[in-house]
Amino acid sequence: FVAVVVQDEKRQRANKLDVLCCFKRKGELPADEGFQENYLSKYFRKYHAPAILKTVWNKIGVLLVFAGLFAFGVYGANQLSVEDSQRDFIPDGSYVNDYISAGDRYFSSGGTSIDLYVVFEDGQDIYKKRSSLAQLRERVSGL
Repeated sequence: FVAVVVQDEKRQRANKLDVLCCFKRKGELPADEGFQENYLSKYFRKYHAPAILKTVWNKIGVLLVFAGLFAFGVYGANQLSVEDSQRDFIPDGSYVNDYISAGDRYFSSGGTSIDLYVVFEDGQDIYKKRSSLAQLRERVSGL
C-alpha cells in the first residue's frame, strides 16, 4: 500500500493526470495550503500525547488496556450463538417445511443412529429386486 501511495505522490508532483497517467495536466495544481490546527488537535498534540508517551510505564499501560479490549472482544465473539433454523428461511406453507418436519419425526437426533447399507453381490440387478426393496421397511419394522 505504501508503494502505491509513493507512486501516486510522484505522479502528482510530475503534474500527470489520475487515470491517464501518461498525459500531463495543462495547468498546475493549486499549492497545498496546509493543515490548520484546531482546538482538538492542539489538545492531543500538547497534552494527551505527551501524557501517554512520557514514560515506558504509560506506554505499557496503553498496550495492556488495548490488549484487554481485544481479549474482551474475542471472548464476546466466542460467546455468540446461532439462534436460527432452516425453517426461519423457508416461507410458511412451503412443501419444504413438510419435508423437514418428516425428517425430524422419522430421523430425530435422539436415540441410536443405525446406518443401513444394501449390498448387491454377484452382479444382481437392482431393478429385478425393486418389489422386495419396497417391502424392506415393513420387514425390518418388527425388529
